[in-house]
Amino acid sequence: MSASNGDGHRERFALEGERRALLHYAHAHRYVLALDLLRELAPGARVLDLGCGSGYGTRLLREAGFDVTALDLDLASARDAAPGVCARGERLPFADASFDAVACFETIEHVPEPDAIVAEIARVVRGDGIALVPTPNRPLYSERAGRANPFHVRELDRAELEAMLGGTFEGWTLLAQSVWAGSWIARPDEGRELRSAELPEALAPPGGAPAPWIGDEGSAPPAPLYFVALCAHAPER
Repeated sequence: MSASNGDGHRERFALEGERRALLHYAHAHRYVLALDLLRELAPGARVLDLGCGSGYGTRLLREAGFDVTALDLDLASARDAAPGVCARGERLPFADASFDAVACFETIEHVPEPDAIVAEIARVVRGDGIALVPTPNRPLYSERAGRANPFHVRELDRAELEAMLGGTFEGWTLLAQSVWAGSWIARPDEGRELRSAELPEALAPPGGAPAPWIGDEGSAPPAPLYFVALCAHAPER
């Protein structure tokens, strides 16, 4: 992933980095999910990796036998993931229904109009194709954690994301993701009851403050730090 905050500086993620282990869990898990969901596609199916960044996810998809087009706003990233395309997600340089699947990770929160990217994804994915579009869950990722990512232009809450998806795709399923001594992805309301006191010591934040992915006492945490939208044109998918 690489994305600009508008002043020329870019947020980049590389799996080989030594920092941000929790982000490594979450980011890599999304590509594992993508590989699992795309198993039903025929070998050589066309996949767009929108916002390919360092290209490690592109490589995973290609190694699985898919015909992957990597796209990134950063020219160097697009070249590193060759064959790659340097373009904006809001104006994809592809014909309608060009791809069997689209993976758009760590991208829509970096633009002021994420609905424009989602609309372009819907345009270029085939009628029987699927798209995966994760994004941070603002109330937990930023508000509860008390932080602001300077590279994120617009983060969404669940209602905003659902409204955007509902206005674009006929069918979509919202999954929730968080980190819990690893990474989990499930439907938002699934999970056994677990109290904040049961937080694994290795993940406990300093000062005893609740981690943003832990739900309120008595709820069913871990609470979703991210949402992963699985989208399709066909309602039954």
